[in-house]
Amino acid sequence: MNSSIDTNIPASNLIALHGSQLRFEDLDSETVAAARLRVLDVLGCALGGTRATGCDALVALAREEGGRSDATIVGAGGLRVPAARASMVNAILARSYDYEVMGVLIEGRLIPSHHAATTVMTALALCEARGLGGRELITALVAGDDVAARVLAASGLDFSQGWDGAATYAALGATVTAGQLMGLTPGQMRHALGIVVDQIGGTIQNIWDGATDFKLAQGTAARNAVLAAQLAAGGWTGMEDPLLGRFAFFRQYTAGCSDPDILVRDLGRRFWGEAYFKPYPACMATHVAIEATLEASAREVFAPDAVESVVLRLPAPALANFCAKPFEPRGCPHGDAIFSYRHMVACALLRGGIAQPHYAEKALRDPALRALAQRVDIQALPAGATGAALSLVLRDGRKLEGTATAPSRSPLLQHASVGEIEDKFRRQVAFSGLLDPGDADRLIDGVAMLERMDSLKPLANLLAGTSVKELA
Repeated sequence: MNSSIDTNIPASNLIALHGSQLRFEDLDSETVAAARLRVLDVLGCALGGTRATGCDALVALAREEGGRSDATIVGAGGLRVPAARASMVNAILARSYDYEVMGVLIEGRLIPSHHAATTVMTALALCEARGLGGRELITALVAGDDVAARVLAASGLDFSQGWDGAATYAALGATVTAGQLMGLTPGQMRHALGIVVDQIGGTIQNIWDGATDFKLAQGTAARNAVLAAQLAAGGWTGMEDPLLGRFAFFRQYTAGCSDPDILVRDLGRRFWGEAYFKPYPACMATHVAIEATLEASAREVFAPDAVESVVLRLPAPALANFCAKPFEPRGCPHGDAIFSYRHMVACALLRGGIAQPHYAEKALRDPALRALAQRVDIQALPAGATGAALSLVLRDGRKLEGTATAPSRSPLLQHASVGEIEDKFRRQVAFSGLLDPGDADRLIDGVAMLERMDSLKPLANLLAGTSVKELA
């Protein structure tokens, strides 16, 4: 798009113009490379997510509902369903272990976010359904991620309001992604954004309650985005100013637009996207607690009765968030565990780390794990301190200490390397049990040459978990 911004035009119109007119040729090589890594990470998380609680039932429901064979559901043996449903199911799979790339890095700030699972899977489903290739996928993904990041940065994420950021910001980004792939005009794109704002829903009460549906909004945002773009293409109209209208997005779903300039600053010249490639399948808020524990223990595995006491210190505001609630395995113990400081500390001490197999229901209901988690004493760090500090006293008299000022792979400190991201992908493939190591390599190679692929069907066939190996 033209990089000259007319500040007299409403931000919603400029964003709609940006989303509809962006072309692959507008993207620099660094932006393209970052988008490919987001795609790889999300695809790996979807494969791993096929083993998560509730996902079998979700796929079975999609199979029962039938419909057009537009797009592939990951790991479902070749099941193809309408694009909106495929994007929904695949986004939920990708979010299932809370492992996917997240966190918008924008102008020196790392803001918690969950966009990529929604935008990547929306792009993949529509590209497959419409016979589009990798260049189109990358362009639409960059456009959507950029809009989601800008809207998030303009308001910030305020969990005290109760809205789930995956249901709100990701929906806007995915709508731009869908609209770009469907060839919406700028006017249609603005209407699509208005239509999706009318569909936003989802609160973080499910996280407090440890419910399976903590991941649902990640997918409904994708489904709603596709529907919004389809309706706009069919002539439906949405609100005139979906972002800054009197009762539009910022007024309804955020604490307000505190930085409206960032919505359009360098629009079309600089592209924002998520950059924290998670090293642990757990809520980002718990990662400093995990790393402080691993530093203290040096990854030594302790017997439950070897631990005398454990004190975890965190910034005072962290003591009020959902990760500080007691660890009590309920109907969906996985949902209770991934958002729990106490679980992470106990699991790291008893099992030497945090990995997807640790979320098996039998492991989470282990009385020894629960008992140790209940003994983790959470206290406040001194005012102004950040990160986490762990003090561990063992019955043999040893006193161990560990600290983490920020997650080790936070892009504010150190970006995850390409090798680390690829290794994580291979681990997810192995955990899924659906593909062999050769398939993992084919997928990695396919994503690496994504912009040279005229069709994504060979990639989709591999993700289906069938024996077809077309990415030679």
